Amino acid sequence: MRITLIRTEKPDFTPPRRCSSAGFEAACKEYAETGIVPCREKALDPRGRSIYVSEERRCLETAAALFPNSFLENDAASDDASAEKSPTAMHEAVKPGDSVFSNSLYEKGCNIPDQNAPTENNKNRPKLIVTPLLSAPPLSPFTDTARELPFSLWRGMAYLQWLFGNKRQKESRAESRKRAGSIIDRILSAGENAIVIADERMLSLLIAELKSRRYQIRRGGLIRIDHLERIIASDNEPHCGGCMYNCRLANPGCMIGRDKAKRAAQKQHT
Repeated sequence: MRITLIRTEKPDFTPPRRCSSAGFEAACKEYAETGIVPCREKALDPRGRSIYVSEERRCLETAAALFPNSFLENDAASDDASAEKSPTAMHEAVKPGDSVFSNSLYEKGCNIPDQNAPTENNKNRPKLIVTPLLSAPPLSPFTDTARELPFSLWRGMAYLQWLFGNKRQKESRAESRKRAGSIIDRILSAGENAIVIADERMLSLLIAELKSRRYQIRRGGLIRIDHLERIIASDNEPHCGGCMYNCRLANPGCMIGRDKAKRAAQKQHT
């Protein structure tokens, strides 16, 4: 099974250089509602895979730019149990039959695919599954003050508080990690390859969760995840553990198996 992780396009947002605690909170709210700059990437072929995105405008617009032929579908797998894993109303799970798209997102002029496309026309179109479980972890001011501090300081301190579970943050890293695990469970239960479009911090949590489940991660960078970067997560192919069998795999898991597979491929070309 293969899961493709994609970071959103660069948001059309410029943070203030300095701000107070109220200004930082307002900037975070504005960032959550902002769209993206014109997408640099051409439309991609989803190859029949479902596309999972959050409710955030930048994620929806990235999905619309990369997969313009997709259609919206409510995430019926989000139930009350998954909603309890997040302390914020922002991450409250969408119940079956709810429509979170027609009200807030369409009123903001969000350029997203048609939710009400005829069913008979959706058979060969990729599904765009919108779920609040993929929302970026929210950040709050690390302290209350009218003094203006650098925006990078506000963001860095809020990130540390989120990382270590400080009560000033609406959600801790552990709680965000649970949401990441819930969406991975959702994808695995579907039993098919999938595409996930999310924010950088949520992608980092998804990568950590997939690694804990022994998935192989392939990506270009080492630390920061670039905008529109594609990360491939694939589960290990089942085998008996012996190198003779492992050499026949598409992606051998051990060094000896990879060397033997490489030599075997060279012999076929000669």
